[in-house]
Amino acid sequence: MEYTAQYYRHNNASLGRKKFILINSILVCLIIGLSVLQVIILNHDSTSGEKLTLLNREINKYSAEIVDLDQEIASFSALSSVSQKASESGFLSNTQLVTLTTESPLAYKTR
Repeated sequence: MEYTAQYYRHNNASLGRKKFILINSILVCLIIGLSVLQVIILNHDSTSGEKLTLLNREINKYSAEIVDLDQEIASFSALSSVSQKASESGFLSNTQLVTLTTESPLAYKTR
């Protein structure tokens, strides 16, 4: 009987050691897997941040270009600019005023 109790204690201790080793192995694999996953996610986030920075730079560049074009349109449509372009193109400014001396109605009554 002493032999079976000793055998049982030895097997029970061996089984406990095996469970301990199995649990530790699973935990180590889990830690390594999560560490690799963290590196992958951080790499993806840093790449996305670079893309976002490039897109923001493009937005700022195009916004500045729009402001410049708006100013250019405003300068071309200014009255003095239009007058100068008309003189350069050969249009004459007519300083004579034409007036109608008699008033005529816009519509005549037909009845």
